[in-house]
Amino acid sequence: MGEKIKEFEDGKYDYEFIFGFEESYGYLYGTHARDKDAVVATMLIAEMALYYQQQGSSIYQEMARLYEEYGYYKEDLEALKMPGKEGEEQIELILKRLREE
Repeated sequence: MGEKIKEFEDGKYDYEFIFGFEESYGYLYGTHARDKDAVVATMLIAEMALYYQQQGSSIYQEMARLYEEYGYYKEDLEALKMPGKEGEEQIELILKRLREE
């Protein structure tokens, strides 16, 4: 994301960076920081909590509303362990197949 922010600032593209995120749940808001960390995410949550409190709602109530409107999606990650020489050989086979097919 930092690379894209730099490209936008240098005029390579006619865009302005507003918000970005990655699959590992790193969030970046604005261009004041170039690292996705918990500080920015915590700030955003605090701002959301205040905003919804002022609207007579809460983050929880708004999440429930979003689930009602758009549905619920659950993402999961599964790690497979392939120990030892046998596992290493199996991994090599899998990678070879992925590259070829």
